[in-house]
Amino acid sequence: MKRILVILTTPPYGSGDAQDALDFAVAGVNFGHDIVVLFEGDGVWQLTPEQAPPKGIKNVGKRIKSLPLFDVEEIYACKSSVVTRMDSAVLPAFVTPLTEAEKAGLLEAASMVVRF
Repeated sequence: MKRILVILTTPPYGSGDAQDALDFAVAGVNFGHDIVVLFEGDGVWQLTPEQAPPKGIKNVGKRIKSLPLFDVEEIYACKSSVVTRMDSAVLPAFVTPLTEAEKAGLLEAASMVVRF
């Protein structure tokens, strides 16, 4: 079993990357891997509570909230990305903010890193 770090770096609806990353994370768990999710850069916008996705597109925020139900329990956000882009008070309770040093530890502990 590998420890896979999935890094989400894009806004929720600018491309299909957010949906693909979430699909990848759930699929990884289904194949027995330990999945860790990190939101950084513009990817932290995926964590905003009030999202209005375009018609016909799944709500990324709702999918993120369901990750713990799929055994994706380590969910982090880059603290500096959050501070520069949004109010940290709106982060979901299950998302842990990380400093740059803590983020480096996550990268070091991962068997594989996949960036979306």
